[in-house]
This record gives sequence, structure tokens and C-alpha cells, in this order.
Amino acid sequence: MESLWVALRFVSPRNPRFGPSHGSFMAMELLTSGVVPGRVLEPAHPPPNRPTPLQALTGMGQEQIGSWPVFWTRHAKARLVGRTLIVQDAHKRICYEAAYGSFGLRRDAAFNYVWLPRPVHLEGNWTSVISQWSDGFYHWFMDALPRLGLLAELPADTRILVPTPLAGYQLETLGWLGLQERFRPTAERHLVVENFFFSSPPAMTGCHDPYTVRFLREALLCHADPAYKSPRRFYIKRVGRPRGVNNEQQVIEFFERHGWAIIDTEDLTIAQQIRLFKDAEAICTIHGAALTHLVWCAPGTRVLELVADTFINGVYEGLSGRVGVRHRFLLCQGDHHFRARVDMQALASEFAFLDGKE
Repeated sequence: MESLWVALRFVSPRNPRFGPSHGSFMAMELLTSGVVPGRVLEPAHPPPNRPTPLQALTGMGQEQIGSWPVFWTRHAKARLVGRTLIVQDAHKRICYEAAYGSFGLRRDAAFNYVWLPRPVHLEGNWTSVISQWSDGFYHWFMDALPRLGLLAELPADTRILVPTPLAGYQLETLGWLGLQERFRPTAERHLVVENFFFSSPPAMTGCHDPYTVRFLREALLCHADPAYKSPRRFYIKRVGRPRGVNNEQQVIEFFERHGWAIIDTEDLTIAQQIRLFKDAEAICTIHGAALTHLVWCAPGTRVLELVADTFINGVYEGLSGRVGVRHRFLLCQGDHHFRARVDMQALASEFAFLDGKE
């Protein structure tokens, strides 16, 4: 498939409506050379100097990736293309950082398209949180919302392009940020914007940076539900869902015997989930989006992540390190549906850590 896109790139015309894009440009280079206005708010950070054994197991090099610089740039009469609506310049190149660099560029919808409809023109000042990483619970919090931390730098009338349709938690968090009247659910694949402010992704997804953690905690932690009486030690169940636990009932009974609460986060509001993790002492669950809430935890909180060996990802180990959570993982036998079978003896061995006895 890649060879087909290479061939199409070679023969495609300069007309932006008939793709694919011809290459990429770096917004940071335009900023540092003075071609476009903007500002760097925070420099890049090197990879954290701490053990990351789960990230090392992934084979994706997560343990070697640091954070990116946090910056914004302004682009006049900007053309935004593809489902991910990335800035495309006059040479038909898209913004490298908006496509998540070498990791995401060649699979981004703005890089690979056959044709685009006629553009919709938007007047005024705009920014965007739309990207290939703006869908889903984890990515909304870790990849989309942090880009709104730069709004204070932009004109007060700057509006925001957001994905559509929006889930309830997305609408709620935008409301918490006071942005109810400023966002535009956007399904178009071709826009021309009078003034577009590119807000950089703060980090490669899954390789967390201090900026993201700081922004989310400062902006949203205050919305934890004060009326919710949350347990301090709990297991989050995932019965009947993808990437679950094959022997979940055994695991639930194990934790019930030790007096732990059994939680289904889908039964809680977002404000209650924030309070749940904010007050937690110890947590165990299978790898999944609920662990996004580790960002609210107090430093020193203990978490044991159950990981199927057919689906290894170190994103929550990385997040734990940034927050100061004590993270361990238990590698479990996985099946082709990425479901884990937990070794109960191994779980019992890890309980001393969860119980705060080591």
C-alpha cells in the first residue's frame, strides 16, 4: 500500500484537492526562522531517567522518547486538509508535528487522500484539537485537551475545531474549561481558515511530558465530585469487554476476600472517577482506558496493571512515572482477542506491594 501512495505522490498535481500531500514541513522550523509568528512555552524534555521495564518490553522504543517542545504558530489563510485537518502549505506539504512526526506521518489521513471537496471558508481566529489521536477516552485527555492549554496565548475570540460527534465526557470537560460557546464540531475534510493557530501536541502519545500532567491537574482536578465517597483500595472490573480478563471472576473474588471494593468506572460520572483516583491508595486493573485517570492520583499511589502478553503497551507506566505513582505490572498469558488470563499465584505474590507491605 505504501508503494501505491508513493506513486500517487509522484504524479499528483499541485492542486490541493487532488492528493495525496507531497511531503511535510516543520512548524517549529518556521517559528525559529521567523517565517511565522508564535512562541515556545516549554522546551523539549529528554526521556525520564528511571526504569521503564514495561515500555522496554513493547519493542516500540517508548522508553527512549522524551517530550516535544510546547509551542504555537499562526498561519494566515491556512488550508486544513483530510479527516485530521492538518495545515497544508503552498507546496502541498502538511505539518510534521501535527501528524505526530515520523511515528504518524505516513498513516495520517491528511498525508494520504485521493481527493478533497471544495473548501469551506472560516473567518476569524481558530485553533484545533482534531488529529489522528483525538478519538477515544485516553487520547482525548492525553492528546487533545492539553493543546487547549495554549488558549491563554491566543486572541480571546479564538474558536476551536473539535471532532464530531462528541461523547458526553468530551462535552463535559470542554464545559469545565469554560469553552461551551467556543468549539465547533467539524466533519469537513477541507477548510480554509482566515487565521489558524497551530497548538502543538505536547508529546508523542504514550510518552508523557510534564506539561500535560501539569495542565490536566491544574485545570480539571478541581472538578472531582466532593459528594462521592470513594474507596481507597479497589479493583476495576472489565467483564465482557474487549481486552478484558478471561478469569475475571476469580480475580474479583480474590480482591473481595481482601476487603477491596470492586468498581465499574462506567457506572460513575467523570467527576466521580476523578475523585476515585484522586483519593486512591492502591489500584489494580487490566490495561485499559480507565487508567487514564492515574493522572489524578497522589504521588505514592500504588497501581498494579494486568497486561496481556499479546497486547503490551507502556503508556500507563510512563504516565505513572510523571505523576509519581508507584507502578508495577503483571504480565499475563493473552489470547488473540488480547484478553488476559491472570495467574492467581502471581497475583497473590504481588499483593504485598498493593497492600503497602513492601
